[in-house]
Amino acid sequence: MRNKSGHPGRPRGFDRQEALGRAQRLFRRHGYEAVSIAKLTDEIGIAPPSLYAAFGSKAELFREAVLSYRADDGIAPVKCTGTGQDRVRASLLRSIEVVTHDKTTPGCMISTGMLTAAPENETLAREVREHRNAFRKQVERWIQGDVAA
Repeated sequence: MRNKSGHPGRPRGFDRQEALGRAQRLFRRHGYEAVSIAKLTDEIGIAPPSLYAAFGSKAELFREAVLSYRADDGIAPVKCTGTGQDRVRASLLRSIEVVTHDKTTPGCMISTGMLTAAPENETLAREVREHRNAFRKQVERWIQGDVAA
């Protein structure tokens, strides 16, 4: 995105959701640590000060991208009723669809995201682990519900 003068910068019509989606795809494709501010601003089409003004920091942008991904795609939110087995099956099928539909951004930001991290990024890695653990606990609840029934 370039502004009306043709220079990089936050354009008047800056679409925050579009920028978040672009950043999410970069993080998903390359991982948090491999995505520089320069890559982010180039992909989004804004200058670094605009990125910081819109998202606060690279880490905050990543957090928001993970939450958006989780709500939309990540570890397949399932709006399925039925048995725990039905829910687990629907969730796994949705996960397969999500991680394979776009060949340029394979994988999952949460299930395989930040499995390892530099010490300075451990807080973010822990947050991603917490998302993975929340999904595991949900699967356990679904299965335990079937066992109890």
